[in-house]
Amino acid sequence: MKQQEQAPKPQQQKKRRPNKRRSGKPASCTETKRAIRTVERLLRKPDLPEHVREAQGRKLGQLKEQLVEQSAAFRTKELEIKMSTKYRKVKFFERQKITRKLDQIAKKEQTGEGDPEDLAAERLRWQRDLFYISNYPKTEPYISLFLSAEKDTEEVRQKRQEVRDKIDAAAANKTKSKHAVDLEEEEHIQEVEDDFFVAAPEASEDDEPQPVEKPKKRSGTPDTGKKKKKTKKSRNSEAE
Repeated sequence: MKQQEQAPKPQQQKKRRPNKRRSGKPASCTETKRAIRTVERLLRKPDLPEHVREAQGRKLGQLKEQLVEQSAAFRTKELEIKMSTKYRKVKFFERQKITRKLDQIAKKEQTGEGDPEDLAAERLRWQRDLFYISNYPKTEPYISLFLSAEKDTEEVRQKRQEVRDKIDAAAANKTKSKHAVDLEEEEHIQEVEDDFFVAAPEASEDDEPQPVEKPKKRSGTPDTGKKKKKTKKSRNSEAE
């Protein structure tokens, strides 16, 4: 028996990796280093025109500045991940404890137990602690709120207060910037409205309103239909 000839298998095309620059993502440190090496290799050519050399020199300076910024951002991101992983459980348990305290205060306010002013002050204090946990700087070691008497020294309390002041200042600056943006938007809207009313023609008191002409009805079309219906009815009655 002759062996059946097998048909050649179609060649599979290799999958290409997506280009990060085409997908809209910023270039990484590796890509920036590769671009720097390419420019340096080009500048080493002796027969390079002067205008090209100047343009590539400026590009090389920009790439080096970009590499410094990317390296700093990469180190900051690594530190944030490290601190987040290290203090995740501590922040979780402290957040749960503060949430339970706030629930207890809410129940007391509903049932009318305790002094309302004392409960409001206590609720504000726990809310500040919750804000402290949520907005703690991501690159700094976390200072716990619930430390034992031995560990909660004067130095630790002072550092905690410094972090609180830093968080409050950052929140105040964020609120001011947001308020400034809102004011700019309101001023822009007001300017647009003023321009609109200035551009619109003002109606004088002497101007009389002009009557609006009503569209004329077509003569014969509705009446003829009614007449035809009447004639049909009259014919039917005469036939009977």
